[in-house]
Amino acid sequence: MKIFFILLLCISIEAFGKDTSAPISIDSDHLEFDQEHNRATFTGNVMVDQDGTKLYADKLIVHYNANNANSSELTNKKVEKIESFGNIKFVSADKTAYSDFAVYNMSKQMLEMQGNVKLEQDKSVLYGEKLIYDMKTKFARLISKKNQGRVRAVINKK
Repeated sequence: MKIFFILLLCISIEAFGKDTSAPISIDSDHLEFDQEHNRATFTGNVMVDQDGTKLYADKLIVHYNANNANSSELTNKKVEKIESFGNIKFVSADKTAYSDFAVYNMSKQMLEMQGNVKLEQDKSVLYGEKLIYDMKTKFARLISKKNQGRVRAVINKK
C-alpha cells in the first residue's frame, strides 16, 4: 500500500516539469527588478504559465545567476532558483498541489514545498508539512506535520 501512495505522489508531481524549455509567462500586479542582487520580485495575484502548467502565489522571487550580472536585460539572465510565497497552487491537467511556501532550484532540479502541503489527483489527496521532490531521479518524500506525527492519504476509487 505504501508503494501505491508514493507512486500517486510521483505521478502528481511529474506533470509539473513537462516541457522546461517552453516559454514562461509571469503575470502579477507589481514587478520589481533588483539588478544589484540579481532578482526579480513579482507581487500580487502572481500567475506563472509554462506549457499549460500553472503556478499561482501571492509573491514570487526569481533569483538570477550572478555570472550574468553585467547584463542589463532580464532575458539574458539564467534563472538560479524560484521562490514562491503565500497561497501557492500548482495546477497541471488533473493534478493540483498547494502549500504556503515553495522553492525550485533550477541547477539541482529540486522542488521543495513547505507548510500545509496538499496534493490532489482525481479524488485522492495526500497531506503533509513538507514535500521534497528530485526531478532528476523522480524521488519524492512527503514529511508529516509535527503535531500529527504522520502523513495522511485519502485514496478514493473512481
